[in-house]
Order: sequence, then C-alpha cells, then structure tokens
Amino acid sequence: LRIPPGPQPVPAFASQEAFASRDAVAFSGNSIALWSSTHHAMDPAERLSHVRIAVADLTPGVLAEQRSAIDGTAEILLDEDAAGYGWFVDPTPDSHDEFEWDAASQRYVAAAGSPAYGKIDLLTVQAHEYGHAIGLSHVGTPSSVMSASLPAGVRRLPSAEDLVAFDRISEAQSTTTETFTVFR
Repeated sequence: LRIPPGPQPVPAFASQEAFASRDAVAFSGNSIALWSSTHHAMDPAERLSHVRIAVADLTPGVLAEQRSAIDGTAEILLDEDAAGYGWFVDPTPDSHDEFEWDAASQRYVAAAGSPAYGKIDLLTVQAHEYGHAIGLSHVGTPSSVMSASLPAGVRRLPSAEDLVAFDRISEAQSTTTETFTVFR
C-alpha cells in the first residue's frame, strides 16, 4: 500500500511517539474483525491471527507490505513512520468518530482538527494488508479498502467489491474435492 501521488497534508510524525511492533500487534485484532464480521463461508480470523506483524523502515512512499512464504506463513510489514505522515491508532476503532462520512467518495475523511487529520489510518492499512493475506488483490475502485493507495486522513472499510471478491475466495477454499480409487 502506497501514498498516492500529488499533494498531501504536512507529515505529522515529528510530534508522534515512536511506533513499535507491539502497538501494531495490539491493534491488529480490530482489523481482523473487519473481515471476520462479514459473515461469509470462511471466517478468516484463525488464519489471520497467525500473520506476523512487524515495523520496518520501508521504501519512501510505501506504507506497508504483505509477504507470504512458501510454507504459507504471512507477514505484514508496516512503515515505522507511515511514510512520514505518522500513524493514527484509533482508540475507538468501531465508532469512526474521528472521521466524517463523505458520500461522494464513499469513504470516511478526517476533518481539520481531528486527531486523524493528516495521519495514516492504521485500521485501514492493516485491513488492506490482511485482505492480501486472505488472497485479495488490488482493485481500481478508490473507495475500496483494497485500493493500491491511501491518502492521509482517510479511512476505508471493506466495500461491496471487496466482499464479493472475498466471497469468491471463501467459496473456493470451502469447496472440497473428493478423491477415490476404483479397485478392479
């Protein structure tokens, strides 16, 4: 997930305390809940609870990366300073109080004066990377949590497009193939 090109609010990290892996891990249950609460055939909570989360100094402009190993384990790397903007770690992630719904863009936007204004929403970034961990790809819809970029001060939740893609993956993973041998 990247910062989109173009003007962004002034980076806020200079005044923020250091962001640590323990902060990201402690908050990760909120992001897993976004996918688990969708009531689909596959509940990803068990699978996503094994995804490792770490903080690293990523390439400039990169907010996070999801990596999968051959053995099936996954890791989410979060940039230590959210590409210079600072992380917004929401104390009330279920309420979205720090954001206002923008019907035109179909997303939550932090108004000036909000603690989320000018910062990168950790809930959105983790939900995006967990989406990759369950098999979702980037989409071109700007309101989708699976969009390839995230402007500062914006919160996205799984969209109808994301949930349809999740349904397809869920159905494919819940389908079993029976194999049998005929003896003559």
